[in-house]
Amino acid sequence: MKNKLLILLILILIPLNSFAIVSKSEKEYVTDSANILTNDTEDYIVTYSKFIKKVENIDYYVVTLDSLENITLEEYTNYISNSFHLNKKSLLILVSKNDRNIRIQTGPSLSKIITTETINKYISSYFTPYLKDDNWDEGIKNGYSAFYKLLCNYYKIDSSSMIVYQDDNILSKYKYIIFLIILWICTFISRKTANYIGNMKKENPSTTKDFLLVLSIILNIYLLILEYFIIPIGVIIILGFEIVNLLPLISSNKSKKKKHK
Repeated sequence: MKNKLLILLILILIPLNSFAIVSKSEKEYVTDSANILTNDTEDYIVTYSKFIKKVENIDYYVVTLDSLENITLEEYTNYISNSFHLNKKSLLILVSKNDRNIRIQTGPSLSKIITTETINKYISSYFTPYLKDDNWDEGIKNGYSAFYKLLCNYYKIDSSSMIVYQDDNILSKYKYIIFLIILWICTFISRKTANYIGNMKKENPSTTKDFLLVLSIILNIYLLILEYFIIPIGVIIILGFEIVNLLPLISSNKSKKKKHK
């Protein structure tokens, strides 16, 4: 009987000693045991995790390890959840550098929002493109931001200041460059359209000119719709530029009407 109790005690103590490798750091929401995160990224995580904790009571943590040391990801994440006292509304990102493993664990209250399918999709889209090139800092920051935005969308929290890159999403990655291109094209189209409408007042428009006018307007509308999905506020900016381009035409029409009177 004593031997059985001794064996049971050893089995209990061994995992505890192994798990004691990691403990909560001074920066409460990020524990970088693998030393792969920059200070800026750690501060970034702490800032946003504190905010979402304040507004929605969500425990959002990031933990990095050098190695799992023959312990499964499931065991390690469960240990961290218990030892860090994460609540039911929690999200934990665990990364093991040497094992090249990553696991996302949610508390019961978030499991319906962040499903297993979503987790797998986010890991491949937001983490893996960076981690496969050993860019751990950017990969973890990008993945952290992606899940943060997902939570913000669900709880109606403004997260417009966060930038998230998806590996195969060119619109998201180069959105500011695309915005400038669309701005230039829309301004060019509106200027040409304004000039054409002005010329229509002087001569009878041909069928070809009518077709080009309609085509330019339709193209402009499509560009505005595209801009809405890239940078929503950009639509207002572009419309502002287009109005400025059309003002000379409007003012000239008004002056012509006054002369006729």
